[in-house]
Amino acid sequence: MARDYKVPGRFEDYLYVSQLLQADGMKIAIEAHRRAKPYCMGTLFWQLNDCWPVTSWSSVDYYGRWKALQYQIKKSFDNCLISITEEKNTYKVYIINDDLNQFEVQFDITLLDFNGKKLWNAFTTAVIMGSSNSVYYEIPKEKFSTFNLNKAVLSFTISSEIQGMQQLHYFVKPKDLQLTKPNIQIKKIDALTYELSSDVLAKNVYLSSEQETFFSDNYFDVLPNQKIEIKLSKPIQSIGVKSLFDTLQ
Repeated sequence: MARDYKVPGRFEDYLYVSQLLQADGMKIAIEAHRRAKPYCMGTLFWQLNDCWPVTSWSSVDYYGRWKALQYQIKKSFDNCLISITEEKNTYKVYIINDDLNQFEVQFDITLLDFNGKKLWNAFTTAVIMGSSNSVYYEIPKEKFSTFNLNKAVLSFTISSEIQGMQQLHYFVKPKDLQLTKPNIQIKKIDALTYELSSDVLAKNVYLSSEQETFFSDNYFDVLPNQKIEIKLSKPIQSIGVKSLFDTLQ
């Protein structure tokens, strides 16, 4: 997997990319384990935190700051998980539900280019059974054969009266994505709430601050014209922001 990313020249970019690599590796493993339900019914990962400042496999650093892995683990261990896999001739969408109750959902499946243009779209409904693991949707690869998948992302969204969630699927390795520079806007809603948006795809958005605070999400993707709300644990004076595109410069 180390060859999935371009190696950046700056040390701070190297640390950022190494965290993305770690999170991607654990995401792949955990989703594979959960798709194997009921033959595999759980996952333990190494390790939670560090006892001194060091680059390691921990998900929380010595200072208590969450790495990309810790944010990803929170999503990968959600009771209801969307997992998209690439097979020989199709893309399969699994939904793993660890809740005991069933619920009805609507699916919105959209192929977007990185500027936000809809290339393909489909809607359907389904009933997600309790304590289940099933393929709920399949897309033949031939449907996407005319599109440049180096600059496209598949968005799979489920919505219901109980919950809503989204999973993004990229068709090539991060180093092969044809990213363009995003104009990331940060709007302050109140002292502890900010709203982020971007004109084009912003991949792996990383937020930082010189003051110690906790971000409710980090290292996330922002689709064109999508609005992402982030909560802070305490007020700060300013927020630093970067994305994967910045490491390529």
